Amino acid sequence: MKKAIFILNRLLLINLCVFVLLSYHFKLLVKINLGIGMALFISIIILELRFPLKKKLALPESLRYLSGNPLFKPVFIFLLSAIVSTIFSINSAYSQRVLFERFFPYCLFFILGCYLARSKKQLLICIILFMLGGLVIGIIGLKEYIYFPLAGRLYLLFGKPFNFTPFILFFLPLSYTIAFFAKNKSLKLLATVSIVVWALCFYWNNSRAVWVAAPLALLAISFLKSKRLAGILLIILASFFLLSSVSFKERASTTLNTLTWGGRLDLYDSAVKIYKDFPVFGAGLGTYHKLLQKYQLKPVEHLHAHNVYLEIAANMGTFGLLSFLWIFIVFFFILLKKRPIWKKRPAEEQAILLGLSASILASLIVVFATTIIIVGLQDSAIFWFFLGAASAIL
Repeated sequence: MKKAIFILNRLLLINLCVFVLLSYHFKLLVKINLGIGMALFISIIILELRFPLKKKLALPESLRYLSGNPLFKPVFIFLLSAIVSTIFSINSAYSQRVLFERFFPYCLFFILGCYLARSKKQLLICIILFMLGGLVIGIIGLKEYIYFPLAGRLYLLFGKPFNFTPFILFFLPLSYTIAFFAKNKSLKLLATVSIVVWALCFYWNNSRAVWVAAPLALLAISFLKSKRLAGILLIILASFFLLSSVSFKERASTTLNTLTWGGRLDLYDSAVKIYKDFPVFGAGLGTYHKLLQKYQLKPVEHLHAHNVYLEIAANMGTFGLLSFLWIFIVFFFILLKKRPIWKKRPAEEQAILLGLSASILASLIVVFATTIIIVGLQDSAIFWFFLGAASAIL
């Protein structure tokens, strides 16, 4: 049975490698990867239950590893709040669809990320493939921006509109921490090349939310590792801003100007009004856009609030919002609390943990202006998968 479990583990690793390497190119592939991944994971659990490797274990090794994860309970409570919100939804049929198409998969990807990180070698393989896939995305995106600039920003991949925001928030921090904190020379070289590519993507993406989120996250994680490095990074970022183009400075200077937010204030206001009318369990998963016309004085075409926290408050109420926030409060509390422990771990492991933590923090900042981590399954799956991996390292 050891051999069967070993083979299933290898197949699961291959499946997850395909996910991190190709999923952002093919939407259907995300669902296929999830289905295959969970089938393999459940098969491993069944084998471990029938033929335990250690007779004294109360749980199979895979479940025991998950049960000890610090975020397992918070994520489970968040899923429970989504189920409760569906039960009390103003449109339960639609909320059920959102629950099974989005929120259940988020939790399943979190579990797969947890399971992957139980082997640091497997995690490193996935991270390397993720960065290689990211280089392809970044290089092609930059090439198309140079030859076919659209609305003055990085926006196309293989000739089609592509949202670079979530990938900048993952590839740039990961490249940065691996380049500075890892010891493997080949890995550092890959990360250095990746930094150059994704720094250009960061610059030309022209997203003010990204311009705020990524530097803040990098500074925070650098300070956690080394105050001196954080100071050097601050000088580099300040120099970068001073030497940047006039158009960059002009756009960056409008970040806090609400007149340039493209109607977001109206969307925020509607979310607050919906929350006030459904304060406990919310109006129901995915119902924000169905209520928007009722709460807006003028017609709008948006489906989401462009703010994760307000959208969760409107759709899932106080219970949902607090359970969502609790996930990340626990994560960063443990990251700080266990700082003396993880600083003693191998350099590559530290680099990956800090890179994923910076990406998670950057994502949590950027979603004040977007909803990329709770909408759809393509971009958000990456976030929940690597959240699981980072929590497992802790």
